Amino acid sequence: MNLNKLNKRLTLLTNIGVLAGIFLLVIELRQNQEILELDQKVTLLDSAHIDVLRFADWRAKFINDPETAKIFLDGTSGRELDDVASFRFNLLCNDLFWAAALMYERSVLLDRSDYEEATVQWVRQTIQETGISTCWEDLKDVFSLWGYGNFVEIVDNP
Repeated sequence: MNLNKLNKRLTLLTNIGVLAGIFLLVIELRQNQEILELDQKVTLLDSAHIDVLRFADWRAKFINDPETAKIFLDGTSGRELDDVASFRFNLLCNDLFWAAALMYERSVLLDRSDYEEATVQWVRQTIQETGISTCWEDLKDVFSLWGYGNFVEIVDNP
């Protein structure tokens, strides 16, 4: 009889131990999930920071090199550019739109609709310039091919 009682008690303790283990495992899984989500958000924020630095570098080209600023101003106004200046202008436009597309995508991933809207409004305003508009028309198919069709669609259709 004592052996039977002892066996029941040990079985009960074992079952309680198993339940406690499962409970602790669930808690640990939740914590791991939270850590993974935070890690993903940190990665996105790091990427967003890199996008901002990319845009700052783009702007620094104009601050540090008056010739680049002149090429960009001439290109945006639609003035005729020689082959080298035209090439440089197209690269500047390309950099500008890539920075904007990446900033937009990061804003979507971070669920920052205010940044999304600000980026789109800025691009819409920027493409009002004659030379920039031509550059946008030349590049937007490439953006769609690279998976940024949503960005192109939103910019083109207010």
